[in-house]
Amino acid sequence: MQESDSTNIFSSYSDEKLRTTLDDLSTLDSTAIVSLKQEFMNREMFEESFAIDTFFSAKFDPSKLSLKEIQKLVSDRLQTGESIQSIKLDLADHGITFENLINKEAILVDAISNKIANATDESKDEAYINAELKKEYNFSDEEIIDVKKNIKGRNRLYVILAICVTLFYLARFILRLMMY
Repeated sequence: MQESDSTNIFSSYSDEKLRTTLDDLSTLDSTAIVSLKQEFMNREMFEESFAIDTFFSAKFDPSKLSLKEIQKLVSDRLQTGESIQSIKLDLADHGITFENLINKEAILVDAISNKIANATDESKDEAYINAELKKEYNFSDEEIIDVKKNIKGRNRLYVILAICVTLFYLARFILRLMMY
């Protein structure tokens, strides 16, 4: 169901028909659920809107989700209008903190970076590397491009940092030579 389609459909529903749609939430895609929640909010049907929040909370056990799935879950819940604090507390109840997620992402980027470096050292071509990333991490083509950009950016940052440190020590060395 397209977002504009679901928005138009839900706005034409009676209050009672909207309430019965709550029974079928599991059959709706996240875009339709977001539109449904928005319609409840527009009509000031807050109890029903809260039921959608509860559905999202009950539908997933975040502790069993991958990093990518957690990011999608948070995004979907934010789209329904749920506050970041509410999501953060719910995740914390499942033992997940934003700090842990950031650490997991950093570890994942390091693992992917190592995998790419090893494949490059073994003279594997770009297609092979992309196929391995798709297979092991279930990445789409766009995600592979983003990851590679992040790795290149991080590597450039390391090079710039190394150059700055080298220049600092070189300048310090030259100043000491000039003093003698």
